[in-house]
Amino acid sequence: MSFIPFHKPYITDDVIKGVVESLESGWITTGPRVKQFEKEFAEYIGCKHAIVVNSGTAALHLALDAIGLKEGDEVFTTPMTFAATAEVVRYFKAKPVFVDIEPDTMNIDPQKIEDEKGRSWEDFPPRRIRLWRRRWKDIKNFGIYKK
Repeated sequence: MSFIPFHKPYITDDVIKGVVESLESGWITTGPRVKQFEKEFAEYIGCKHAIVVNSGTAALHLALDAIGLKEGDEVFTTPMTFAATAEVVRYFKAKPVFVDIEPDTMNIDPQKIEDEKGRSWEDFPPRRIRLWRRRWKDIKNFGIYKK
């Protein structure tokens, strides 16, 4: 059986050089390159601040905390993602609401979200293991059910 990678990294000589420079500087975390990246990323996306974290799970935790997710809230997600997506929702004692995917894109199906509605949904914090910008406009208004 052949191995099909989920993602093949694109690593240039400049990237390797940057990693070596960081290692040789003695700063593996929270060093000047991190601060530089946060500043440049914030400028790029047009916001005041950006924070680098070590994983998508940590980023989702911060995002859910920032929007005030709390016990009893419900969050749309898909079972076709990393387990931490639902686990971080449960950390807040909220409930993940699993919605099926589109077979052609393997991304959460906006119509299935629409079918699950019938309540007062506020926001949808995206967890993108795959890019799904094509459907984001259909999804962005769905998400958190505040009890």
